[in-house]
Amino acid sequence: MEDTLKQWFIREVVVHEGALMRHLSRVWPDRSEIRDIRQEAYVRVYEAAARSRPLAPKSFLFATARNLMADRVRRNRVVSIEPRAELDALNLLVDEISPERRASARQELGQLARAFELLPTRCRHVMWLAKVECLPQREIAARLGINEKAVEKQVSRGMRLLAAALAGDPTAPVRRRVAAGVLLTLAVAAVGYFWPKCESFHTAVGAVAAVPMSDGSTVTLNTDSQVRIAVTSAQRRVELGRGEAFFEVAKDPVRPFVVIVGNCKVTAVGTKFSVWRAASEVRITVTEGRVRVERTDSEAPNEAPEEVSAGDVVHARSTGVVIELKRLSEVEENLSWRRGYLFFHDVPLATAVAEFNRYNREKIVIGDPAIATVRIGGNFRANNLAGFVRLLEEGFSIHVQRRDDEITLTGG
Repeated sequence: MEDTLKQWFIREVVVHEGALMRHLSRVWPDRSEIRDIRQEAYVRVYEAAARSRPLAPKSFLFATARNLMADRVRRNRVVSIEPRAELDALNLLVDEISPERRASARQELGQLARAFELLPTRCRHVMWLAKVECLPQREIAARLGINEKAVEKQVSRGMRLLAAALAGDPTAPVRRRVAAGVLLTLAVAAVGYFWPKCESFHTAVGAVAAVPMSDGSTVTLNTDSQVRIAVTSAQRRVELGRGEAFFEVAKDPVRPFVVIVGNCKVTAVGTKFSVWRAASEVRITVTEGRVRVERTDSEAPNEAPEEVSAGDVVHARSTGVVIELKRLSEVEENLSWRRGYLFFHDVPLATAVAEFNRYNREKIVIGDPAIATVRIGGNFRANNLAGFVRLLEEGFSIHVQRRDDEITLTGG
């Protein structure tokens, strides 16, 4: 197994060393650090491949190097007003931003950076933590040794001073300062797009992709899924916008790993778990370690967080949280999508059809309610829709009718 991994690594990763070094030479200003970045990227990719081989090794390698550079920028507190075009050009599952929006946001960031440097020291520190690292008031107060009211006051003062600075005159008419305030809002929003700590990734229908994080964690996205990833000195945060993701979390007791999905918050330190944002619930499946699950909506203000461990499956619904205990072997079967498979153990046909529809643009429709409860079992390739339908025809005497991108099933 080890020899096979080494051969794969040499064939699929090391072969791109020349391109990687040329790229690093173009985009990284300190040439003395380039070999270190390359070596650290190799280590991250090798460790990730030992768990699960990435589908696109070259893209995975370059994305890892990109995240490592972003992490170094954050540690050095370097604010780059001009985004690195070479980094943006990698385009690994990263949501696109129009050239017009980039140009506009770049100008706004330049104005914001100059105004930011003019803030009083305490106010600047509070604004950094609140608007750049997006920390809650309570955490900012604890870190700076002040109360939450003082934090709120400093943020209000900072926004007022920045708006006045962007207007160009503290005594400018109200209308002009309001316009500057709008500009400030746009500039702060632009930080969310250009700041190297926050990126958005998505997969197409039927695709599965592994995304490396700069802290050593890996996020594997299931079909038609989308996440936003933000790593700061205080927290590692992922927002699951849609779909499903599996998280392999690197241990870091100082920076908790937080997944936000709808009205649920999942917190871990070092563990492996999946989160699926289904239509009527959020489903959390733990395969290793422990995580804390809590609802953040107004309907559950006094609901205590749930601590769950390997083998637990959490169903978080609007009516409450239900925990189901499963064998680890069964849990792994349910997560076989990471290897491109769907595993069914005596499930209704309607359930199997719903799963196949998640992974294929051609959809199956059950036209006869009488066959919806037919029991199905087996291991199938997620993209082998034709094979699954053929099994239904030959093994269950189900009639199949194809029309455009739709397959209708009826009783034989």
